[in-house]
Amino acid sequence: MHEQMSLWECMYETKKITKPIRLIECFAGIGSQFKALKKVFGDKVESYKIVEWAYNSIVAYNNIHLKDKTDYSKDLTKEEIISKIRGISVNYNEPLSEEQLKRKPLEQLEKTDKKQVSPTITTRTCDYTSSMILVKMRTEKEKNLFTEDGNIKRYMHSDIIDKFEDGQMATLTYPNGYGHGPRTHNESIALNTIDKPCVKYNQRIRKLTPKETTRLMGFEDSDYDAMKQDLSDMAIYHCCGDSIVVNVLEHIFLQMKGE
Repeated sequence: MHEQMSLWECMYETKKITKPIRLIECFAGIGSQFKALKKVFGDKVESYKIVEWAYNSIVAYNNIHLKDKTDYSKDLTKEEIISKIRGISVNYNEPLSEEQLKRKPLEQLEKTDKKQVSPTITTRTCDYTSSMILVKMRTEKEKNLFTEDGNIKRYMHSDIIDKFEDGQMATLTYPNGYGHGPRTHNESIALNTIDKPCVKYNQRIRKLTPKETTRLMGFEDSDYDAMKQDLSDMAIYHCCGDSIVVNVLEHIFLQMKGE
């Protein structure tokens, strides 16, 4: 059988990464690129600089990878601190303006109140529906997506019902579901900041826990523990949804290494 050859192999010489890597990680998130590179190249990789504007992601990156506890605000004035953190975002949509930063007390700028930055997700236990238990679904709309026998509607008031089997995952994104197609999937759903994945196990439907989302993204439990030191569950959900699966990046970097 003939091996496939890419167009690039005909045009350019194949190159391999053989020297130590000093990584400048753009859109750093929680450091999936750095983690994957460390798995492939080991101690030859150094996290030199990161580019990130989201406060929660910066905290998570530091707690997982750098573990730097230095107080960089010590002996700085309020104006000096503002000049250093200008452009940071706490809502992932827009940066805090200089006026907003000036209104915050110095103590909050020095050590941002994580409840202010990322309020804990609010959940409530739902009612029994037939033999199924709907645990901690966040809204009435999400509860109403499920039928009495524990299957899930394609969208609200839809006559199309997707069979929700034990061991499958489903997304509760309202109203169109995952890719406007079936909500249920045998494989793990790629996490993002919109879909609300849940899993069915032993006839019980529940949301994924923050620790499970970090595992799905290729991070270890110790990484979750590091994030949990300073971030709420909601912040961890969002950080994982913004991340890239470490295992996918690892395979890409292995090709770049020539293995």
